[in-house]
Amino acid sequence: MSDSKNIEKDFLNGEYEPHSWRSVHECWFLNGQTKKWMIRFFKDALYSEFFVSVVKNNQELPNFEDDSIYGNWDVLLIKLFGLKYSVRRNQDNNLEVFRESDSDERFQNKSKLLEIKKNIVSQVTCDRNSPQVQRKCSNLIVNNQELIISQIAPIIECSSCRLALIYILANAYVYKLDEFVRRITANPKLAIKTYSEMQDWKTRYFYRKPLQTNRVIELFFMWEDLYTHFGIEDSVREMEEKLREISRLENSKKIDRLNNLMLYLSIVATLSTLFSFVFTIWQSSRG
Repeated sequence: MSDSKNIEKDFLNGEYEPHSWRSVHECWFLNGQTKKWMIRFFKDALYSEFFVSVVKNNQELPNFEDDSIYGNWDVLLIKLFGLKYSVRRNQDNNLEVFRESDSDERFQNKSKLLEIKKNIVSQVTCDRNSPQVQRKCSNLIVNNQELIISQIAPIIECSSCRLALIYILANAYVYKLDEFVRRITANPKLAIKTYSEMQDWKTRYFYRKPLQTNRVIELFFMWEDLYTHFGIEDSVREMEEKLREISRLENSKKIDRLNNLMLYLSIVATLSTLFSFVFTIWQSSRG
């Protein structure tokens, strides 16, 4: 496989911007060629945020509609919600997912998130009416757990890539929620506004609870394995609970301030009435 590490490195380091961005909607091997295979929880608005550039021999491929996940490419450069990812096919034909990160000293701004291993094994089937037939099936290995996904090559290819694709989406989803949390942690006074912005962001791009396993029907139990291993549901719940908690706290503070103001105004009004009453009596006594 030809090496495209230079363009990948420059992209993740912010030193290169692809010229051939294509919406994930246009990449059949990422998002399905027909409605039957489309990822179901994407709203159309997401296609304006989720872009892919295909790289081969350290150059972008502007035309890749007829390509496949194990076809003629080295690296996928991906941009989602302003975050940068790459998907690389290594020499063993496994998929490796990377994200820009300052924590990896070995390769500036590059952190490996996931490796999806693909093993092709031979199976021999015996039919009563025909001689033995040898066929190939695909075993997908995620987190050292071997999963038999399909015996149909196009589905093998699409499923392998979609697992990486949806994992990237989950990673970006949790990161964005954490970004909302960081914003209101830095400025709690904006908590209610930020919480409202988060809800608008979610409903703009996704259907309700998009990352649950029952929403990713095409990937069957493969996504469930990743979903459980990485604690995606727990991470999302934690972020949302933090946002709700801080929002409720700030709302409570506003109510307390309003109550204190009302109490202050009530005291002022009472004192004003009392002063007016005393002043009236004083004037009457002088007359």
